[in-house]
Amino acid sequence: MSHVDEAVAHAEDMKNLANIMNQVKSIMGDEPSSQLSRDQMHDRIKNLLQDPYFTECLGRLEYKAEPVWGLSCAERKMVSDARKLVNRQGMLA
Repeated sequence: MSHVDEAVAHAEDMKNLANIMNQVKSIMGDEPSSQLSRDQMHDRIKNLLQDPYFTECLGRLEYKAEPVWGLSCAERKMVSDARKLVNRQGMLA
């Protein structure tokens, strides 16, 4: 694989990243309740963000610590937001 291939977004990776980020946002938007405590919410988010499938997709959507070419502004923001969440989860672990 050439460096150019590594720097270009693949639609399937973006679709998968968006799906997982929507799950994370859904969990983050939930209020802690008797059914789901704050710790359980944190654990669910952590599990999503540490899933190898997610980290591989995110890794392919970044090149030299920046979103790859071929992404819209909204997609670039999503990749950046996902990286920030992953980094923040790592600090909280």
